[in-house]
Amino acid sequence: MYTKGEWKVEDRFIRSANGDNIAQWLGYTTTNFEANANLIVSAVNGCASVNSDNPQAVAENIKDMYEALKGLMRDYSTNPNSDIFYAACLKARGALVKAEGK
Repeated sequence: MYTKGEWKVEDRFIRSANGDNIAQWLGYTTTNFEANANLIVSAVNGCASVNSDNPQAVAENIKDMYEALKGLMRDYSTNPNSDIFYAACLKARGALVKAEGK
């Protein structure tokens, strides 16, 4: 189980909303470590905003969701009333269902 709630980067730590330490980085330079920590925090918070019970499911399906939605928009712009568009909608819905853990 992951630590629920919004995460933040603070003083060489990734912390939960209630101040619990989730991770700490050590080293002489903090530039890359802090940038990586901010990336981790942004990813976790973004995925948790979609599915707070299982943000991992969102993370594992981001590429599928992106490709499905990109295909949906491509197919809609060229064939708004076709079976191709309907199939793209089904693919997009399937990707969203996976991310939502349903």
